[in-house]
Amino acid sequence: MISGFLVSVKKDIGDIKTYYVKRILRICPVYYLVIVYNIFFWGILLNWSWPVDSSGMYWWRYFLFLSTTVPTGEGLWINVNATWTISAFMFFYLINPLTHFIKNKSAKVFAAILVVSVFIQTFYDQYVYLNAFPGPISCLPYFLIGMLARIYVEEEEKRGCCVFALFAVVIALIKGANFLVYACLIAIVILCSGQLKEGTGILTKIINWTSDRSYTLYLIHATVFATFQQFYGLGRINKAVYVFAAVVLTLVFTELVYRYVEMPANRLAKKMTLKAQRS
Repeated sequence: MISGFLVSVKKDIGDIKTYYVKRILRICPVYYLVIVYNIFFWGILLNWSWPVDSSGMYWWRYFLFLSTTVPTGEGLWINVNATWTISAFMFFYLINPLTHFIKNKSAKVFAAILVVSVFIQTFYDQYVYLNAFPGPISCLPYFLIGMLARIYVEEEEKRGCCVFALFAVVIALIKGANFLVYACLIAIVILCSGQLKEGTGILTKIINWTSDRSYTLYLIHATVFATFQQFYGLGRINKAVYVFAAVVLTLVFTELVYRYVEMPANRLAKKMTLKAQRS
């Protein structure tokens, strides 16, 4: 929902080719780094035998963003280190130019599409989808809810946040998924945190640091904890050391990956955007 809300900040996405390049440079470098690390750590360093992927795709399903789309009976091939969400993001970014166009043309038509997407999601989850984690089709209504909330925010900011909360709670009650209520509350906090950007206190600095590195932090924390879980499961370290070391290294590697992978990719995306605007 947050992604749908934030991606709608601009009414015009600009040049479609530039838009797609920016999205690829935003998502792929850190994501692929995590996937390559998993191949190296589990397959080469630990010499782990890969479980059978019934689809025959194995790691290609991650490189092609199909981990939650192509059915398989083995959990490793659906969600390694919390990467199941990335395929949903890429699907949404792929269709966003179309949904963006419809949203700007008619809020009523867009709302109708949202309702239809919920029915499609229900049918898809019940009769088609066979994996344990939500696929792109299953996540689509939540992205659209975020975009619909942006329509109201553009008219009146406070009202928009309230409507955003209402949508999330209603959907949570309908779907019976309590985690959506918490997601809604977190979304409101993130949206309101923009008011703290100009502060100088320690809380503001923490929020800004986390906000700037949120994507990298999300992928790195799961990777670090999964790595340490391997040693903790073998009894080589106790739980306190496991948690402390994992938290510290998560922060360290998040900063390193942000500076030397994500930031260079973002700078490249900005250069390409400026070049496209000049031409």
